[in-house]
Amino acid sequence: ERAAAVARAEEAYRAGEERVRAVGDNLPDGAVYQVSVPPGGPPRFAHISAGVETLLGVPAAEVVADPETLYRLVHPDDIGGFRAAELAAFTALRPFEYEFRSHTRGGAVRWLHVRSRPTPRADGGSDWNGLLLDVTERRRAEDALRRSESLFRGIFQNASAGVSLTGPDGRFVAANPAFE
Repeated sequence: ERAAAVARAEEAYRAGEERVRAVGDNLPDGAVYQVSVPPGGPPRFAHISAGVETLLGVPAAEVVADPETLYRLVHPDDIGGFRAAELAAFTALRPFEYEFRSHTRGGAVRWLHVRSRPTPRADGGSDWNGLLLDVTERRRAEDALRRSESLFRGIFQNASAGVSLTGPDGRFVAANPAFE
């Protein structure tokens, strides 16, 4: 009877582990990961979900074997800030969050948002459970909104005709120089 109970417990554990893996591997536009930082040693990926291949074209097994694979894809203008923010978080054992550009293996550029939280280990190292998300569409929308607002401001300020904006209560909110 004890052997049967142990077998059931092991099967339940495997089923739970499979559910967690399936969630991580099927996260839309993202990947989950765990980075292990040994005392005095370089960080290594203990795990990264299959979503990294969809995001960046790099198989998860390759990232686990060589973490520099992902760092080499980070946009040259962003790698310095990324490394500095990561090191500061690792040193202070505080949550890490950063948004940066990364190339894919196919050459496209994507905006990624990464965040992780540390769990200190008894040996002085730490484990970082995190999430990597593709935020390219959000960044494009923000850039388009900024361009649109800038265009509107230019037209509003430089129009030869008087233009004003009023709020729902009828009060003036803004007026261009020609209106004033």
